[in-house]
Amino acid sequence: MRNRLLLYICTAIYSAKVDLFIHSPKNDFDKLVYMKSKQVSRLPLILRTVLYNIHFEPMTLLEAIQARHSVRKYLNRPLAPDALHALEEKIKACNAGGDLHIQLVTHERKAFTGMLSYGVFSGVENYIAMIGKKSSDLDERVGYYGEMLVLLAQTLGLNSCWVGLSYRKTDAYVVGKDEKLTCLIALGYGATQGVPHKIKSVAQVSNAAADSPSWFLRGVEAALLAPTAVNQQKFFFTLSPPTQP
Repeated sequence: MRNRLLLYICTAIYSAKVDLFIHSPKNDFDKLVYMKSKQVSRLPLILRTVLYNIHFEPMTLLEAIQARHSVRKYLNRPLAPDALHALEEKIKACNAGGDLHIQLVTHERKAFTGMLSYGVFSGVENYIAMIGKKSSDLDERVGYYGEMLVLLAQTLGLNSCWVGLSYRKTDAYVVGKDEKLTCLIALGYGATQGVPHKIKSVAQVSNAAADSPSWFLRGVEAALLAPTAVNQQKFFFTLSPPTQP
């Protein structure tokens, strides 16, 4: 019955030529479903009622890793209050755990306007400023905690993009005298969900073998889906033999 109902939903949506994007699990209809066109009225009342009440399981971290792709074009839509709160709380935890000064900026357009971002980004009004005290391991901590935020954003129905150069500095965030702004993370509801890019094989980035433990293989596979500068994936994982007691 459930499969038949979902098939009916998909058929009706296709027939009505409505672009449907599922954004966020366990949210109200306005946050869960974005109808790109204004042809929602073409859907029968019973179908719209089903969409209002349909239940989606929360996205797991692994699903977020698999679903996330860089997005550079965003819709003119404010962040949902619950998503905003979740990000703010996570940023507090990341700042405490990583000794960082990460800041969430919303409703700010200057950073992604001008020659640097022209033709590259559009519609960016929200972003995360990755800031911390200058140190030799700052980039490592920014990458670790920044990706935590990126994956959380994905589970909240948001899209994102790490940005190292294509932005201009503004006064919307604070950088202390002993601190450094390493990069920004564009954030919001994407005009698309992004596209996957070609990645290397497990054999190219690790010494994995047929008898390697599953946790190691899953870790390498997840790393291959992580964002890297111009998709270079310049890393290698080595599984060392167990030490003898």
